[in-house]
Amino acid sequence: MSQAQARLIKRSFKTPEGRFSLCTDRPLSCHFNAVRAPKLSLVTLTMGMDAGTYMIFNIMDSLHICTLSETNKQALRAIAFGMMPAGTMIYPTCHDFIQVSPRDGYDLLIGLSTGDVVVASVHQQLMASSNNTKVVGMLRFNIDSEVDSTRVVGAQWVPGHAGQYFVVGHLSGRVYLYNKASAMMDDDSQSEAGSGSSGRMPAAVFEASRKGLNALAVSPDGSMLATAARDGCVRIHDLTTGAVLTAFRVYYGNPTCCTWSDDGACVAAGGEDDLVAVFSMAEQRVVAWCEGQNSWITAVRFDQWATQHWQEHDAARSTGSASTNQNGGTEPIVEGSAAPQGTTYRVASLGQDCHICMWDVTVPEPAATRPTAREPYAAAAQRHSQAAGPAKEDHTMGQMNGSLSIHGRLGSSPARHSPTSHHLRSSSSTSSLSLAQETVAPATLRKDMNFVQCVTSARIHVEPGSDLLFMENFMFTLCYGGQVKGWERLKPQPIPPDPPAPESPALSQSTQGKPVQPSQCQPGAARPAPAVGRDHEARRVPEHAAPRQHTAGDPGLQNICTPPVQRHAEKHSL
Repeated sequence: MSQAQARLIKRSFKTPEGRFSLCTDRPLSCHFNAVRAPKLSLVTLTMGMDAGTYMIFNIMDSLHICTLSETNKQALRAIAFGMMPAGTMIYPTCHDFIQVSPRDGYDLLIGLSTGDVVVASVHQQLMASSNNTKVVGMLRFNIDSEVDSTRVVGAQWVPGHAGQYFVVGHLSGRVYLYNKASAMMDDDSQSEAGSGSSGRMPAAVFEASRKGLNALAVSPDGSMLATAARDGCVRIHDLTTGAVLTAFRVYYGNPTCCTWSDDGACVAAGGEDDLVAVFSMAEQRVVAWCEGQNSWITAVRFDQWATQHWQEHDAARSTGSASTNQNGGTEPIVEGSAAPQGTTYRVASLGQDCHICMWDVTVPEPAATRPTAREPYAAAAQRHSQAAGPAKEDHTMGQMNGSLSIHGRLGSSPARHSPTSHHLRSSSSTSSLSLAQETVAPATLRKDMNFVQCVTSARIHVEPGSDLLFMENFMFTLCYGGQVKGWERLKPQPIPPDPPAPESPALSQSTQGKPVQPSQCQPGAARPAPAVGRDHEARRVPEHAAPRQHTAGDPGLQNICTPPVQRHAEKHSL
């Protein structure tokens, strides 16, 4: 990297509420590879000797586990997954950690390039020797690519089920729902889900797109699934049935990443159009198109610690934020104006232009489609789609189970989830999956699109960015070169008031024992004229005296009005 490029890399950048300052920096360790995108996962262990916060990230063919404060040092564990018989290297593509510690201890989910899925325990990996580069005590699903041979593009735990279920999306466009309890450990503490155990097969499967997937994201309540497909659409599925609740298109190209807001009210998707689309589940439309990136967007996140709920406190709006009205237009931002009823989300993205961009998007919550406390956003979206048109066809692959509950669907006998009912009958149920039969939000004309400008834009990496995550006091970013950077969130400190000036002793003695006149303390009263001594009285000009007349020979007027060059010439002429 040249010195000119090094000067362009920011070590700190401003935000509307403060600043992010670089605190840790892991050096580059590999070259750019668009397929092997590094990812980040935050791990929090609350029990045992290993209690603490850790960071997990994948670089090339290895998975690294570091403490949060030592991401710039050698990893505590570096796990490699070996090679295939044909000589192809097996590498991790995604991973996820469940914050609620399950009873069996298996809390780490890893997706591989071969389509295999590995479930392991972070505690067991930390207890193993640092020289051991293999996974200790793992559960394997889709062994030898029996169910799907394409690489895993996304794997996440389903929230609210104590680590029992997880969702896996493949490049082929299929989404699989697994039950971890169906896998049993063997004598060697390794269980391989093969053809001899139908209970370890996927509990549910559906085809999200015939053209393939790029990413997926599970909603915070675990009821919905967002998929970024290679046909230009982002679909919101009901996780219990696989049915498409709603969908929207990106501006052009394909979406590359997607994520949910912390309250599950919005979905943000970045794509090949260099834009971030913010979709409102309540309004069923794209409420903002965030621009500022100059290349494909590889990661997008909501900063929940910078989110402001205007319905909770009627605060004044600040500049740099943007809001949308009911018609999709842009509202003027006036400093100090009253904030609308809604929520201002902080959206951040990393792109292949090595830049990070942040936006403040205010989404008003319409009263007509506002979900109640008993009605989540999934039910509101389904109610909105039913009101807009006739019921759409259920795109669940095979009639595996009539129950709409995730417990009822996944808690049945393993015999009902055989490969025949899941995989072989997929053509009959998924052949009807088309955009014409889905609830796709209507495309917005460019003149009606709400383009939002970023409040922060800075180049923070040398290689293209690949992932980022937010914490309350920190932010971590990762690039394709394997460089992990930690940023401390700095907020401006309040300026203390100036201390009162000390009163002079002479003034205190002169005013001691004397009453203060009312005219001296009233702001509008005239002040008495100051005392004048004899010398001043002698030099005072009488009121009846004529004003002083300046002549050409008067040096006072000559020095002010005469140019310096003319004064110099007149001096020499005399």
